[in-house]
Amino acid sequence: MKFKVRSLGGKLIIVAALTLLLCMMIFSVLSWGFLKYLSEHEARSDATKHLSFLKNAYQSTSDTLVRELTQVAKKSVVSSAVSHPTTAQTRHLDNVLASVPEQYRILAL
Repeated sequence: MKFKVRSLGGKLIIVAALTLLLCMMIFSVLSWGFLKYLSEHEARSDATKHLSFLKNAYQSTSDTLVRELTQVAKKSVVSSAVSHPTTAQTRHLDNVLASVPEQYRILAL
């Protein structure tokens, strides 16, 4: 690249300006990369905390539901209702209810 400026001072000013532009460009790229790294790191950290919170909440809710279900199942009213012999009507209801998951594709329950 040939400079058309004849004086040494003019050439120095142009070189200084180009050096400054290069430094600004390098600084911008490095700053952008650093900010991207920090934001991704913070997002991962927040996601990990949130997932552990959800896991604990799910486990405590599940434990509570199992405890309540166990208490209800121990009651004599429930056991007497379940222990009745099946009739034609209850067998019909069992067949109807058994077909519901197939109709609505609820097989994972």
